[in-house]
Amino acid sequence: MNKPLSKKELNFVIIFSLITVLITLMPVFYGYYNTPEGYKFMGLVASVGDANAYLDYMSQTTNRHFFFRNSYTSEDTRHLLIRPLFWVMGFFSIFLPSIFVWHLFRVMLGVVFLILAYHFISNFIKDVFSRRIAFLFIAVGSGFGYFATIINKLLGTNYGSTDLWVTESIPFLSLNGAPHFIFSYILIIGIMYYFYSGITKNKTKFIVYSALLAFILGFEHIYDMITVYLVVGTFILVLFFKEGKINYNYIKKSMLFCLISVPSFLYYASIFLFDPLYNEWTKQNVLLSPNLSNYVLGFGLVLLLALFYVFVIVMEKKYKNDTGLMFLSAWLVVNFLILYLPVSIQRRFVEGIFLPMAILAALGFLRIITILKFKNKLRIFAAILIVVLVLPSNAYRLSQLLELKYNPANIYSMPYFLENEEYEALLWLKRNTNPDDVILSEQTLSNYVPRVSGNIVYFGHWAQTINYKDKLEWFSKIDTSTIDNKELSKLGINFIMIRKTNINLKEVFHFENIRIYKIE
Repeated sequence: MNKPLSKKELNFVIIFSLITVLITLMPVFYGYYNTPEGYKFMGLVASVGDANAYLDYMSQTTNRHFFFRNSYTSEDTRHLLIRPLFWVMGFFSIFLPSIFVWHLFRVMLGVVFLILAYHFISNFIKDVFSRRIAFLFIAVGSGFGYFATIINKLLGTNYGSTDLWVTESIPFLSLNGAPHFIFSYILIIGIMYYFYSGITKNKTKFIVYSALLAFILGFEHIYDMITVYLVVGTFILVLFFKEGKINYNYIKKSMLFCLISVPSFLYYASIFLFDPLYNEWTKQNVLLSPNLSNYVLGFGLVLLLALFYVFVIVMEKKYKNDTGLMFLSAWLVVNFLILYLPVSIQRRFVEGIFLPMAILAALGFLRIITILKFKNKLRIFAAILIVVLVLPSNAYRLSQLLELKYNPANIYSMPYFLENEEYEALLWLKRNTNPDDVILSEQTLSNYVPRVSGNIVYFGHWAQTINYKDKLEWFSKIDTSTIDNKELSKLGINFIMIRKTNINLKEVFHFENIRIYKIE
C-alpha cells in the first residue's frame, strides 16, 4: 500500500463502515420484533431460499463433513463441494446458534470489506476528498432503479434496473445478503491489489499473495475466477501495448499466478462439468444477463461518471502515463464485456465491477468540479448532492426488506416466518431421523429442512433440485389417499411432512395441523 492513512481518515472510514453495516441489520431486528403470534422468525430477510442452502453447509460442518453435498435433491449427490468460509462459520456454529454466526460474520466481513476498499482506493487516488467520494460510492452507491420504478408507475412502462434485484451488482446489496458475497469482494480486492502491485513494483511475493487469495476464491465463487483471469490477462496485454514490446517478466509472473491459483478452479470445473448430478444443477442454474439498459440504469450516475472519466483520459492520452488508470479501465471494460459471454451464468460476472467503476467515477466527479472551478463549500455541497443522488435505490431496497413481504406464487421466494407447528416438526426430524433420510414436503417447508433438520429433501430449491419442475408438478398432482409405501420408497423418500390427514401411512409425529409419516 501507499503511506498509511491519517488517523482522521481512518476514523472516518471505520465509523462510516460500522454505521453502514449496522443499518443492514435493521430488517433482521424488525423481523424479530414484529413476529406474528404463533410464528417463528427464521432470521433471514434477503434471498432466503439460497441462504438456507448456505446455512445447510454450516450444518454439515457441525456434523464433521469436510466436503459438502447438495441436500436439495433426492438423488445421491456425493460430498464433493469445498467452501472454506462455511467451514469456519460452521465451526463457530458448534458453540453458537447458526443464524447468529451468519449475521456476526456478515457484520465483521462487511466492516473489513469497506475498510479494505478504502485502502484499495488510496492506491489510485491521492486526493483525500476524491477518495472519500469513491468510498461512499462503494459503501452506499446504487443506480437509477428507484427513479425507474416511479417512471414505471406514472407512465405504465416496464424499465428494469439491476440495482433493485441483482445482489452481486451493488456492494450495499451484498452487505445485506449472504456473508460469502462480502467475502468474495474482500478476496477480489486482495487479488487485484497484489497482482497490480506485483507487476508494477516487480514483487514476486505479491504475485504469490494474489494467487493464494485467488486459490481460495476458486472454491467460493468459481465464476469470479473467470473475471479475474480475463482482467489480469487483459492488463498484461495493455502493458505490452504501452511498452511496445513483450515483457517476459510479466509473462513469468502471470504464469506463476495461474499455476498457484488454477487448481481450485479446475477442481470445481471438473465437478460441475463431469459429475452428472452436479452438471444437471449447472444446467438448471440459468442466470442470464438482462438487456443492457438494465445494467445502465442499475449503475446509474456512477457508471456515467466513470465513462466520462475514461473518455477524458483517452482523449487526453493520460492513460499512457498512468498505469493505475489503465488497470482500472481494463477491469471495467472487460468486466462489462463478459456480462454477455455465451454461458448460462452471465449475471454472476457482475460481481466486483462496481469497484473500478466507483474509483473512476470519483475521478470523473473531481474532473467536473475542477472544470467548473468549484471550491471549498461549493465542492462539499456538490459532493453531498452526488452522494444523495446515488442513495435512493438502496434506501428503497432496504425499505422493501423491512416490509418482509413473501410472495407464495414465486418459486424464488421463501417465507420469513414459519408457523410454530412447522418449526416443531422440523425439530422432531432433527432429533429422530438420520441425515441421509429423504423428506418430502411442500416447497416452502422443504427449503428449510436441510438447514434446520439436517436431512435431504426430495425437492426444495429451483436450481439445486434435479428435475425440479417435474418433481414439483408431480407433488402438486399427488393423491395422498391412494399413495402407498411402495411408490414412495421407489422414489427414495423416507418421510412425508404434510398437513393432510387422509394418508394410509404410518404416522410418527402429530402437532396441531402438521403430521409426519414414515415410509416403510
